[in-house]
Formats: sequence, C-alpha cells, structure tokens
Amino acid sequence: MLKSGEIDAFFDEDIAEAAFDVYGDVVAENFFPLVYGPVSLTAQDPSRKPVISVVQKIMQNGGAHHLTELYNLGQREYRKHKLSMQLSPEENAYVRARVASGEPVPMVLEYDNYPVSFYNSQEGQWQGIACDVLEDVEKLTGLSFLRVNDEN
Repeated sequence: MLKSGEIDAFFDEDIAEAAFDVYGDVVAENFFPLVYGPVSLTAQDPSRKPVISVVQKIMQNGGAHHLTELYNLGQREYRKHKLSMQLSPEENAYVRARVASGEPVPMVLEYDNYPVSFYNSQEGQWQGIACDVLEDVEKLTGLSFLRVNDEN
C-alpha cells in the first residue's frame, strides 16, 4: 500500500522495519520516544508451559531490564547489518580493512559552525550534530575517527 501510494505512512512497533528492507526506498523513522507497551506470550501446545513459566518468573523478578538489554543488543546488530547491506562492496572492503588496521580516519571539525560542529570552550569539548553522527558511525562500523585540528 505504501508503494502504490494508497497510504502515506505505516506505524509499527519497530520489528516490522526489516520487512521493508527489500524495497530499498522506504524510510523508517522513530515517531515517538520509546514507550513500553504491553505484550503477551502464549502457547497453544501444553509442552511449552515451561517456557511461559520461565519468562513470567523473569518478568516478576526484575528481569525486564535484562530482556530490554537483549532487545537493544539485537536492534544494534540489526542496524549494523542493515548498514553493511547498503554499502557497496568497495565501501565494505574499506571499512573492514580500516577496522582491521586499527588506524583511525583523520578528520577536521569546524570549531564555529553551531549546531553542526563547534568547540564548546565552556565545557572544553567538541560538540554538535557531526560529532553525534560520527559517534553513531563508530558504533555501527567499528571505524574510529581522529580529529586532527584544534579549536583554533
């Protein structure tokens, strides 16, 4: 329905994004901040009762935080995989080689281009959108970046 134009948006609870990867031109964005929603876990087969019991006991004994960590780990791995699928073979080879060498990618940040990149002399650190994006790139690829200029 998105591809035909019958609908303009599709709302889901995050796990449906992978179904759209095959199209290559469907954009997924977070619409609201993270909100916990109720879910249920059921099984028709009585032999699955131990699984339900274990999950219930985990939830009743503070395990929701651990399950959330596992979910977030899976989400990060999915994002890494999705990015690698979007890179060309040459780009993937570059990333692998650079990560294997341990050599950081040299870069220059603008010291006065708020909010893109700037040196915050009050806090003594580089800040801005570019810094945030590069931090995400580091997490997704394993690349590291080395700023080669100073605040002047």
